[in-house]
Amino acid sequence: MSAIRIFSAGGCFLLALFLFVQLLGLLFIEQIADRAVHADDQVRVPVSVRIVGFVADKLHEDVLDAPLDPDGSNWPAGFRIFFILELCGLAGLCLGACQLGAAILRKRTDWRTQAESLLIGSCFAILVGFLLIKLTLASA
Repeated sequence: MSAIRIFSAGGCFLLALFLFVQLLGLLFIEQIADRAVHADDQVRVPVSVRIVGFVADKLHEDVLDAPLDPDGSNWPAGFRIFFILELCGLAGLCLGACQLGAAILRKRTDWRTQAESLLIGSCFAILVGFLLIKLTLASA
């Protein structure tokens, strides 16, 4: 195997690991929010949680009267759909990056084509989520 192929596949697997950490951050958003509020030291918060928190704060300022709870009990339907699309998009990006890395290592063009379509579809899901929340904020 050539060094470039191994390096490229390793980059794909590292990207997949980063995206998996972001996905886990969204899955455990309530625990992260509790630790961030009650901790005296710095708590490392994943980027995806920071983005969702920023959107929740913006939604609270522009639309709602009460702040959004991390457990999802008072989330409006538009924000729930946004959150689900973000979860699905991150999961698809993680799987697509893993499949792309495997395709590079195995020299499989059919795997690479599937990985590219999975990556494009996942990016589209994330984009639709952001456009949906933007539409929700603009209609307020």
